[in-house]
Amino acid sequence: NQAAVYESDSGALIPGMILGDTSLQSEEFTKQMRRSGLAHLTAVSGANFAIIAAFLLWLSQWVFKRVRSRLILTSLVLIGFIFLVRPSPSVLRASVMCAVILIAKARGVKADSVPSLGLAISFLILMDPFQAIDPGFALSVAATAGILLLAPKLELWLTERFGHEKFAQVIAIPLAATFMCTPIILAISGLFSLVSIPANVLAGPVVAPITIIGFIAALLSPIFPSISHILLVA
Repeated sequence: NQAAVYESDSGALIPGMILGDTSLQSEEFTKQMRRSGLAHLTAVSGANFAIIAAFLLWLSQWVFKRVRSRLILTSLVLIGFIFLVRPSPSVLRASVMCAVILIAKARGVKADSVPSLGLAISFLILMDPFQAIDPGFALSVAATAGILLLAPKLELWLTERFGHEKFAQVIAIPLAATFMCTPIILAISGLFSLVSIPANVLAGPVVAPITIIGFIAALLSPIFPSISHILLVA
């Protein structure tokens, strides 16, 4: 609700990026996001969970020395985050996969993201078979599979070709996700943006800070609305 104070597209984008709430976005702004290939930023996905989990694990190291305690705290906060953003198909997929990885880390087993994704897909489809025909679920799985399977190979190829490892990492992730999602996007909307890759590369560095600051603002909003307001302004 505080984001609604900013009567602009940026104010409408904040709750979309943090909580997946697109109710403040105008129809024209939604079309612009789709045309630029940035519509996925307003859908809560595994990226949100990964960013918040990494932040919590880093922050909790100053409070808990044991890794198991940090993982328990992170798990509890992520469960609360699920209720905060509402359990949509992509959120459920991301949360199940994240839970598998956290459990594996707690047991001291090296987690592999690809089997975790497969387990998440199988579990969720067994629980609700209709998710198999949900476009958002399909795009979420396709993007994650692209990042896990194609991004490392693309990163290696780009590094060998251009000699810049950091640049290759930035390029490989949106390129892999876009490549895997393109057939589904074309089937659903018949629209594909040629500027989606450079747009995602430019937007990438600010996604994590906005997600973390916005997440903190959402938690503080009921208790300290003034602090939440300052964070949203930032």
